[in-house]
Amino acid sequence: MKIVWALLLLVFSLFSSAQFSADTVNTLPEVEKVASSYSVKRVHIRTVELNRSLHDLLREQTGIFLRSYGNGQLSSISFRGTGAAQTDVMWNGMKLNSPALGQIDASLFNLGMSDRVLVNGVAQSGNVGGELQLHSEQAFDSSFTLDANVSYGSFHTLRAFSKVCFNSRKISGTTRAGYMQSDNNFPFVNPYKPISEKSLLPHAKVQLLNFMQQFSARINEQNTVHLHFWLTDAQREIPPILSKNESVELQDDYSIRGMVSWQGSFKRWSATATTAFFHDVIDYHNSAIALLSKSTMQALRNSVSFSYDSLRNLSLQAEAAYDLERAIVPAYETNRMRHVARLAMTLKYRPVELLSISLRIRESLYDKQFSPFSPSLNVTLSKSVHHHAVSVALNVARNFRFPTLNDLYWVPGGNRLLRPEKSWDGDLGFRYNYKGYFSLKANGFCKYITDWIQWIPTGQYWEPKNVKRVLTRGLELSLNSVYTHRQFTFIAYANYTLTRATGLDPLSSHDQSKGKQLIYVPVHVANANLFFSYHRFSIRVVSTYTDAVFTTSDNSESLPGYCLLDLEAGKDFTIQQVNMGVSFRVNNVTDRQYQTVAQRPMAGRSFEGTLRFNIAKR
Repeated sequence: MKIVWALLLLVFSLFSSAQFSADTVNTLPEVEKVASSYSVKRVHIRTVELNRSLHDLLREQTGIFLRSYGNGQLSSISFRGTGAAQTDVMWNGMKLNSPALGQIDASLFNLGMSDRVLVNGVAQSGNVGGELQLHSEQAFDSSFTLDANVSYGSFHTLRAFSKVCFNSRKISGTTRAGYMQSDNNFPFVNPYKPISEKSLLPHAKVQLLNFMQQFSARINEQNTVHLHFWLTDAQREIPPILSKNESVELQDDYSIRGMVSWQGSFKRWSATATTAFFHDVIDYHNSAIALLSKSTMQALRNSVSFSYDSLRNLSLQAEAAYDLERAIVPAYETNRMRHVARLAMTLKYRPVELLSISLRIRESLYDKQFSPFSPSLNVTLSKSVHHHAVSVALNVARNFRFPTLNDLYWVPGGNRLLRPEKSWDGDLGFRYNYKGYFSLKANGFCKYITDWIQWIPTGQYWEPKNVKRVLTRGLELSLNSVYTHRQFTFIAYANYTLTRATGLDPLSSHDQSKGKQLIYVPVHVANANLFFSYHRFSIRVVSTYTDAVFTTSDNSESLPGYCLLDLEAGKDFTIQQVNMGVSFRVNNVTDRQYQTVAQRPMAGRSFEGTLRFNIAKR
């Protein structure tokens, strides 16, 4: 029924908008300007990929390592050697991380649900890792647009997405819907079987539904109100690991997210107030051991900020926030709640045109425990000469992360005496841009984390403890280039990340992890994208490389590195004022057998065809 619903939605969206004339819309990838914060990278969302997952986007366009259990299965994010729970994911400025788990599953986020994705190597909201920002945008420009994609490919994989936007000078609304299903029964080589013949992955079906409704109203020239509603519903079969023949595990993930915000702009100051409520449910079933576990996580998040920038060369911003987090988890002794209050102030000073200084201080209160004092300093020097623009920036920050509710209250094992993790971050960056045709960005980073929380065995069960100090350091490189001449377009962008992440303390007298690379942190990650277009024909080449990762803390066992190659060809055309496009994609052209998580095989070569529609009126 969900397949029928998704297809009907796309057809309805198309026919309901057929009365509007179409304008030419550029659906080609573009090299976008990077956000002003120096450690932030803006990731481009291509129209043809609106029905793909956030995991796919990050893998192809960033140096972030993602631990994936397979298509549509659990996918976690690792920034600069830190873990998934040490990474914040923000939606329009509000934190999405589960209060119990401390992380999000990137495979559950449809790419078309966001208009803008920013990647920051340093979290700003209370964490020791990085930050991923998802933004929804609205415009008051008297326009109507429709984007709709339908894809079908190997392993009976169906993807469908529709986005309808209606904008006037006073009201703006956007409706988005995405659906994905896959049998995931791909062939793979199982080293645990006596022969090298390929087996089909069993018990791996996935269904995912995303729906989002946005509404904005401009009350007057000074005041705007925004409303957001987001529904996610996923059903997944969990396949067996390589050393087992079968699995009966099932997991359902259900989320309701609502947000209301107000923005005011006055003569000398501006203000923003936001309230959001997040309700997440994880329903796990394992009939083999008669286990039914349903966990409910809720968060009420509130934020108010004020900005004053009429002083000469000086601007001020103050922010106050309050969160109420609640978890109903069977492994807790009782329902758990936590109150979080935050205060922050930012001072920006530009004494001369080429120098910018920003100082931010932040303090948080988790229940009755104050956070470590968290200042951050940014100094940027920038200069433009003719068509050349060069800038150098230095960032220094102190951050922290409080334990998750699972860390504190899980029975058995929860440790209520845990201290918050603390980190010092240093980031030195260089950026060069030539006429918008070519840009180079290089960042050297260092992150020193103390009181690192890790679950370790203590007799009959595992327990989280503040066990070690961790030092991560490395280099991030990014290249972008674009060339256009008449009907020809060439776009290239590439990323490379070098990460050394080592533990500075042994866990015990017999532990051999001191000075060794952390598990599941590759030293080298790289990707390159090439795009060619001529007379609305296009070819795209995507290559990604991930270095070997260690699976044991003493670095005695590892998963080999791998290089993946994807090819895509497409054609855009117009039929009766409707912009359309078709494309065909081959993933993992070389049929590489690989794993990003031990004993969890990934798909080899696969094929996918996409049909897309675009209608626009302005």
